[in-house]
Amino acid sequence: MPGAFCKFKKIIMLFCLALFAALEIHAQILPQEELLRQRIDGLKIGSSLLAPPSNLAVVPRVDPQEQKPSEQQEKAPDIDTGRLLEDVDFVRKLAQGIHPNAHTNKKLRDAAVEGMLRALDPHSYLLRPEAFKRLLSRQESSYVGVGMLVLKPEPEEPILIQASFPGGPAFRAGIKGGDRIVSVNGQDVFSMSLDEAVSFIRGEPGSTVKLGIISKGSDPRAPPKKKEVELLRARVESPSIRSAMLEEEIGYIHLIGFEINSSPQFAKALADLRSQGMKSLVIDLRDNPGGYLDSVVEISGNFLKKDQLIVSEKFRSVDSPIFEDPRFEKSIGPFQILNWIVQEREYHAKLDGQYQDLKIAVLINARSASASEVLAGALQDHGRDSGRVVLVGSRSFGKGSVQTHFENIPEPGYAVYMTVAKYYLPSGRWVQKDENGKGGLTPDIEVKVAPDDDFVLMQQLISKFYQEDQASTPVKDEVLDRALEHLRGQLAQAK
Repeated sequence: MPGAFCKFKKIIMLFCLALFAALEIHAQILPQEELLRQRIDGLKIGSSLLAPPSNLAVVPRVDPQEQKPSEQQEKAPDIDTGRLLEDVDFVRKLAQGIHPNAHTNKKLRDAAVEGMLRALDPHSYLLRPEAFKRLLSRQESSYVGVGMLVLKPEPEEPILIQASFPGGPAFRAGIKGGDRIVSVNGQDVFSMSLDEAVSFIRGEPGSTVKLGIISKGSDPRAPPKKKEVELLRARVESPSIRSAMLEEEIGYIHLIGFEINSSPQFAKALADLRSQGMKSLVIDLRDNPGGYLDSVVEISGNFLKKDQLIVSEKFRSVDSPIFEDPRFEKSIGPFQILNWIVQEREYHAKLDGQYQDLKIAVLINARSASASEVLAGALQDHGRDSGRVVLVGSRSFGKGSVQTHFENIPEPGYAVYMTVAKYYLPSGRWVQKDENGKGGLTPDIEVKVAPDDDFVLMQQLISKFYQEDQASTPVKDEVLDRALEHLRGQLAQAK
């Protein structure tokens, strides 16, 4: 099995590193408490997810090059499961027998599980009970927090603030898009996933949280020059979808994420715009990091013919021994086991969409990811040849994997969140960004926007959800302008 030894060695190595991190035996390895990921308004629970990118580090401040196996290790034979368990248990005995502080089996077990999941990919991780409980609130239209959209673009990076919600605690404190969070309540976030940070930032109404903020333009790797901002948590309404007629025959829908109720809201917005004379449509997916698979499939179907392919998922195996483990069925719910005994699953438009006649411009940027890339890519694949659909903006993020959660693993209250499949667009494209940064969707009409302006634009768009007054000198939205120019030309040709 080529490379298998490398994988197991990496897992064992990560087990050991995770255990040592939990024991705090190295001055450069910071404490790691309840890890896990995502944007500030939470995680989608209960369905397969084309979720926002969630990149986290193997171990804080460790050079990834140092983790790569040697050529000799790559060619070495695999080890069996018994050896794997023996090696991990020996490290546990070392930790409990030699380290000056006492540590429980449970603490070391959690650290070892985290290490194993991190070895898989940046989107797989362990959710401890408190973090899992808070992230379940994703199904609500509001939450208790500080009111921000956030993203963690790469491992070992600070958390990027995309925008703050007008009227929310972060907005009132002057926190804005492009700022970065480097600590939460004194804990370094470089080694955290986004979900972990979200679970720490959220809390009870009226309680406080301290954020270490570095304003955009500062170097987060330079000696700390951050400001501590103490915020009072409050209930925050999460924006989801906004629609308007921009011109006499051009409608506009801005979708923040693919939530549980996004599909019916999107359908209502389409109907309202059609009643106002819409003949062309702008779909704004900029800074949309993803969401529910079912939601993006239903939304895509509005513009496609019945049975047209939207996306396909490809799984690893149909005969894995895990399917025979009773804990697996319990972790995914009763009667769900048959959904896993497949190698490929396709999602098609269920009905003839009512809006196949529309000319569409889809706006994307480098923070449009996952489910956003499915909608934009499916429309591009089916509409590019006819000229009915164009993508406008900059190359998208490039996340081509699907995640789901397994409840009560390793014990009740916990959950393992793990990549389970790769997804492919109708043309067979896989949008996953490679190690050289290549991937994502290429726009048909590329529009370059300065990074600073990009964040200001996002804040302007978010403010419109709250009907807030715009800045006295707003940034010109060149991406939207190019999309409108294109659609105007198409409308003129049709007359």
